[in-house]
Amino acid sequence: MMPGVVSIIDGAAGEYARHCWDLLGRELGIKAAPAGAVPHVTYHVSDGPYCPGPLLEEIEQLAAATVPFEVSSTGLGVFAGDPAVLYLAVTRTDALAQLQQKVWRTAERHATGSAEYWRQERWVPHITLAMEGLTTHLAARAMALLLPSARPLTVRIENAALIDEQTGAHQVVRRWEFAARMVQE
Repeated sequence: MMPGVVSIIDGAAGEYARHCWDLLGRELGIKAAPAGAVPHVTYHVSDGPYCPGPLLEEIEQLAAATVPFEVSSTGLGVFAGDPAVLYLAVTRTDALAQLQQKVWRTAERHATGSAEYWRQERWVPHITLAMEGLTTHLAARAMALLLPSARPLTVRIENAALIDEQTGAHQVVRRWEFAARMVQE
């Protein structure tokens, strides 16, 4: 993965993703996640390095103005392709779609190019469970392995982060907690 702007997923959904990574590695020999990977929902991926200074400043401002919210996971899915991607589906709510659109517009201005899969009209919110070397046969076995433990989960969206891949390992460059509070009426 090239550099990207994401929300890191903690709590039960993050624990479940890590459980899946461990299970897939142990039972099927699938390297489910690169070194240093954290469960996350991706909003924008750059084809190359971002222009970091202005991007960091603008994402910090966006995070300060964003209220944390919750969405649900809806089960497992597979993106066909080379490589195939096994993922935990995340419900695309209005709040999540609006956040993705804001992040996309901000990040695109500071990117060397934008990966098309994350354009709003194509974007499918998800948490990646496996992709490296995921053949059709392995995808079917992975689904059969994970389905018994799959259940609806609450996914808390409460931060924005810049991640980058350094020599095959993911690195969280910066993380900003959402700071805005819900106004009670």
